[in-house]
Amino acid sequence: MLEMLPAYRHVRFAIPLIVDSFISRAMHIGFLSGIWPKINSTNVFLIRGEKKYSNSKLDTLVVGDVEFAHYFAKLVYRGNPRIQALMKKVRWSISSITTQVKADLVVVRACATLSKFLSEQDFIILPEINFTLDISSPSEQVFARMSKLRRRSIKAIKKLDYSYEITREPQKLDFFYYKMYLPYIKKRYGKSANLVSFFTANQLFRKGGLLLVKLNGKNVSGILYKPFKDTVSACCLGFYEGKDQVLDEGAGQAALYFLINWSKTQGYRQIDYGLCKPFMSDGLFTYKRSWGMKAIASRNSVLGLKVNNFNTSVIEFLSENPMISAESEGLSGLIFEKISDKRNEVFQPLYRSYYTHGLSRIVVVACSTRVSSSQSLDSSSEKRLTEKVKEKEVTSYSSVLSSKCARERDIFEKIQALAGNNLLEIKTHSHDGR
Repeated sequence: MLEMLPAYRHVRFAIPLIVDSFISRAMHIGFLSGIWPKINSTNVFLIRGEKKYSNSKLDTLVVGDVEFAHYFAKLVYRGNPRIQALMKKVRWSISSITTQVKADLVVVRACATLSKFLSEQDFIILPEINFTLDISSPSEQVFARMSKLRRRSIKAIKKLDYSYEITREPQKLDFFYYKMYLPYIKKRYGKSANLVSFFTANQLFRKGGLLLVKLNGKNVSGILYKPFKDTVSACCLGFYEGKDQVLDEGAGQAALYFLINWSKTQGYRQIDYGLCKPFMSDGLFTYKRSWGMKAIASRNSVLGLKVNNFNTSVIEFLSENPMISAESEGLSGLIFEKISDKRNEVFQPLYRSYYTHGLSRIVVVACSTRVSSSQSLDSSSEKRLTEKVKEKEVTSYSSVLSSKCARERDIFEKIQALAGNNLLEIKTHSHDGR
């Protein structure tokens, strides 16, 4: 992950705002121009292989840590794609890397303060998502916001002999960390796992506590939590020896359900369920959304996505991985669909399927699949398509949207440049801040 210098990261909040802004801008200009490589380094990977759900080949340049490279490979590719480390802890500039290495996609994971500068380099900004659950309202209202599947799981939990305890006994932390957390995380995420060290877990434990779930008198799952003001953060989740059948029986749902109940009885108003990547196809994203949680852009890290070749493989990647983009007016769901029928009723099910609490709107991009493997967009076509997007193809389902067109142009121009002649239509649906 691209981060600020450690010394600067720890003192930046004590620096006056104007000075801090100047330092940040100087750092990021240096990062993009090549000056920054003299004092910073990161990893660069080239992933090659066949995509999931098809035999089409896709080349992706990934800039970030090795765990993120493995995460992206697992999300997008079939089997075990080739992950080639091009540079490891080597100084570089983003402009030189993306021009020297030819790939269909470029994905950068960076600190959030680089968002503006990645955007200026024609990257679409995808913030990592922090999910929170508002528990300040009565329990009936909290559970009513959850999906039908999740409500059925809670009913099943109530019928079984689940129970829980809140503990601050150090030996139980040892049991949770080594018998629940580590086996589960390693088995679930493999090489993409970002493991919390025992030292960090112990620090969280001292500031918070441990919720252990029991079934028939045996510990089957647990959550390490930490309260802060009116919020309880769920820091680490684990299952006994990481057995999948325990998860299937509802131990994971039971842990979260009991944490909600306990937090409400203690007077807390919100639960922070932590970060996940901004891809709606990610199982963790889907799971958290099913609990009625609200998506909030992380202040720490973002992904930058850039398309070099809008070929069939890229279209399939975009359509299979709807994502969350960051814009000036808030978070937007960005969905690419291979749709030839542009009637409104065709788009409406997409809005319902991908709606996530916290999104200001859903943007659906209808694209043609008739592309060549090396399509390029000349300047006259690009200008014509830009005007088409600005003036004709932006269809809003809310009168409020029509007044926002000027602010929408940035993301729409990126989409048209990305899709080129394969762009059929862009439709938006506003949630009016819900």
